[in-house]
Amino acid sequence: MNGLRAVSRAGDQSCRYGGEEFCVLLNCADLAAVIAYDERLRLWLQQHSAGELGFALSYSAGIAMRMHDTDTVETLLQRADIALYAAKSQGRGCTLAWSPA
Repeated sequence: MNGLRAVSRAGDQSCRYGGEEFCVLLNCADLAAVIAYDERLRLWLQQHSAGELGFALSYSAGIAMRMHDTDTVETLLQRADIALYAAKSQGRGCTLAWSPA
């Protein structure tokens, strides 16, 4: 969680979501801001994980953007989960955004 806090902006929220998963809600963020967040987090992990944990740490992530006023948190989580599993299937260590089929 240190890295999530270190790279977050005021108003962003993060929490553990399941055993090894985290959920990050970026306040008023467009796709460019989400990608910038992902890049900041990857850099932070590259610079700190080996020293703090004794090994390098990386992650796969799925991005879900709010597309309609009617989108719920549950809808966003489902979209992010689909994108996450697609990222994992591509070899892990990457971030993919959900897009309609």
